[in-house]
Amino acid sequence: ELARIGPVLDRLAQDPANLEAVAFLYVMIYSGARPSEILRAKPSAVERASNGAGVLRLAEHKTDGDGEMRDVFLPAQAMTVLDRLDPQRKNLVGRSTMPREVWAAVRAEAGCPDLWARDLRRTFATIALSGGVTVGQVGELLGHKSAQTTKVYAKLIEGAAHEAAATTADAIE
Repeated sequence: ELARIGPVLDRLAQDPANLEAVAFLYVMIYSGARPSEILRAKPSAVERASNGAGVLRLAEHKTDGDGEMRDVFLPAQAMTVLDRLDPQRKNLVGRSTMPREVWAAVRAEAGCPDLWARDLRRTFATIALSGGVTVGQVGELLGHKSAQTTKVYAKLIEGAAHEAAATTADAIE
């Protein structure tokens, strides 16, 4: 799905009217951040790193939060997207609402009508886990307080493990 979504987002980003909506979606894809975190964040909360990446420093916002800061790690790809936006914007991606119309157009054109925006966060987690990032690291990236929350994503890649074991057993047989 990401392979189909990316070209649609890139095409839509050519129209300045869509740039903020596309930035919102790409920041979700590249960081695994919650939509609410992206929408309420301010550009001033981003600290740039020398390697082209950045860290978005957020105050804890969940109702059970203890007032701690939450860091959203922004890889260079996310920073590149943000750098294309108006430097005078008030919000991280220039908007404070979910880009529902653009998201609906992306899903339709990419042939992913059942894809939800929150699935982008899940995709980030499962790609990280399948790439060898530990459950603890993924939990930290997603801002989970409990490893149990993150383990839900680990179960999503068990199917791939079963398939790999079956393929290996078939070769052995």
